[in-house]
Amino acid sequence: MPRGINNDAANFREVLEKGVILVGGEIVDNNSISLDDDDPVSVAIIVDVQGYGPHVGAICATQGGHIDSALQAADEILEEWTLEHYPDSDPEHFTETFDGIMWELTPQEFADAIKGTKAAEFIEIDEPEEEEDEEGVLEEGDDEDVPLIRISFTRITRGDSDDSDDYEEEHGWIDEEGVEFEPDESDIEDGMTESESIVTQAEKFLEDEGAVHASSSHFHPGVWYTTEYEQDFRTGTDEERSFHLKGFSPEEEAEIFKHVTRRR
Repeated sequence: MPRGINNDAANFREVLEKGVILVGGEIVDNNSISLDDDDPVSVAIIVDVQGYGPHVGAICATQGGHIDSALQAADEILEEWTLEHYPDSDPEHFTETFDGIMWELTPQEFADAIKGTKAAEFIEIDEPEEEEDEEGVLEEGDDEDVPLIRISFTRITRGDSDDSDDYEEEHGWIDEEGVEFEPDESDIEDGMTESESIVTQAEKFLEDEGAVHASSSHFHPGVWYTTEYEQDFRTGTDEERSFHLKGFSPEEEAEIFKHVTRRR
């Protein structure tokens, strides 16, 4: 039974990283997802929930279309894959073992979330072209994004202490705009490059914020970092904060990954 539509990009990324092994996917109603289009991206993942996770699944997305079309297409892809790999499967049982998860995200949130994941192999992102002024020079504000780190949270509130499945989980943003990083003049005077200055500041920021876990044991662009869970003894709620890099080059992200994982 499909769940409600989620608007949490961090949760979507987490499912791609930890919750599902994608075996297929496609874009419905479009050839690609356009970052120039203001229409949101509706995305559905169908997973086969039999056995222990992570589970196999299929992903479909549509920009401006109805979420049901993405849900149906993902269901068909997973059913076809299952019958091909497990010919003795009974399609009538798929309604009991297939589960749907849905999100509605901005085009940029969707593009950032699938970057470096298996989903990027199935869904093409149409990147906007850089605009040039009359002299052929990029206009101010059209160059690469300023490197920043966005901060999200996961809060878990437990119910019956004797029931491990009795809890409520909440996801959201603490700072969706993000903390920006620019080269420090004193670092440049000391002989650092602008990139080295930015990386050093980002590493110190993550260290000061208590980010100690990487979302993956192997580096890839788009890895994010999390703190340990901390408990609010007044409410009993456990909170974990996550830090999402944006606008850093792959080389800069790799240096930050080495710094965080080296400290553990």
